Amino acid sequence: MNFLSQLLSVVFVLTLALGAHGQEESFSSLSSVSTENSLTAPSNWRVSYFNLTSAGVKEVNEGASTLSMYNYFSLNYRISRDEKFSLRPAFVINTTGFDRNGENQPMGVKAGDLYLNYSHTSLALLPGEWGLEGDFRLYLPTSESTQNKKTITYLHSWLRAEKRLGAGWKATYNFRPSFFIQSQKAYRSERETVNADGSKQLRIEARRNMLSELEQYLTVSRYMKPWFQPQLELGTVTEWYHTSNQTNRGDSVKNYLSIAPGTQITVNRQLRFIFAIDNQIEITDSKSAYTSGDSTLTWKSRNGKSIEFFRPEQTQYLLLTFLSI
Repeated sequence: MNFLSQLLSVVFVLTLALGAHGQEESFSSLSSVSTENSLTAPSNWRVSYFNLTSAGVKEVNEGASTLSMYNYFSLNYRISRDEKFSLRPAFVINTTGFDRNGENQPMGVKAGDLYLNYSHTSLALLPGEWGLEGDFRLYLPTSESTQNKKTITYLHSWLRAEKRLGAGWKATYNFRPSFFIQSQKAYRSERETVNADGSKQLRIEARRNMLSELEQYLTVSRYMKPWFQPQLELGTVTEWYHTSNQTNRGDSVKNYLSIAPGTQITVNRQLRFIFAIDNQIEITDSKSAYTSGDSTLTWKSRNGKSIEFFRPEQTQYLLLTFLSI
């Protein structure tokens, strides 16, 4: 795992020294889950498909990882040159194996949350020639998870300020807030864990519902070849949770540092893939610590462990598929 993640990072850095390798084109980052390259057709109606397959690195190394596949079909209606409205019913497929929470997942298909998406690719031109575009979503609680949390709805917006730097380079600042509306502040969680001897144990506990979330990160990418478009994402995630007299489990605020090197592979106008290694590190209550013995300054989490990048238990493989039908 360390070798693979370092290899991806080194390959990305090496592109800094290279000249342009072809015509400058649009680059869709790892975060471009909501965008589709649709067929050019007279009709304003189009259909597209998206798949996000993920697997925990620790579980893959142990040979017992589940594959979690989030999917949706998108029915898109183009309102104008810059505006589009989409209806996206989602579903999740899990293969047999252990997920990143240590839960044994059986093979199965579950409904995801259906959502309505409005996108605008030309909201404004900001100072410094940064183009602003965005997606605005309204989710309906059609999944078992959101229904269990008594979710009424949740809102998500994704604003992107993009600037082309020349020679195929592009920088994008992503701002993604989410707001959750539930009828209660806590919910009942049931988890089945498998012990070392193979026996199973059902854990039932109350957990806090999430109130809001904010993701913000910078994406730097470069178009080199259709089959080689490296990118690097670096940012933070902050989560806010309700306080409830039903439970004091967990923090009311959690903070994470996220880094994701990857590359995009474009097959044609209708099909493209993104492969990435996503590392998310919890930095809630983290602090720097000085060790006098070897005169080193280390960054440690609140449990005293040194914070390191690409630990297998904090990292996952991602494969994103975009298909226009």
